[in-house]
Amino acid sequence: MRILYKYLAKKINRGGRRFSPDEIIGTLQDMNFLAVNGEGYVPTYTRTDVTNNLHGSAGFRTDTQIVSKQRMNAIIAESKKSTKKD
Repeated sequence: MRILYKYLAKKINRGGRRFSPDEIIGTLQDMNFLAVNGEGYVPTYTRTDVTNNLHGSAGFRTDTQIVSKQRMNAIIAESKKSTKKD
């Protein structure tokens, strides 16, 4: 798990900003979405500096775009793959 923390910190801490592993993990856990039938998912979380850096690192924005069910499933599958390697 420590390797995952270091990886997240390296990916997210940029532009002079430094976030603790607990801050990053806590933010990820609090990023909730509402499923909209026939549309996809819309965010129900509040944007912060941490979420903005997460989006910049991930290459997609869940705060300004409706995320399709197909894309959300791909994101979830990719996150499960990454955690199995650690």
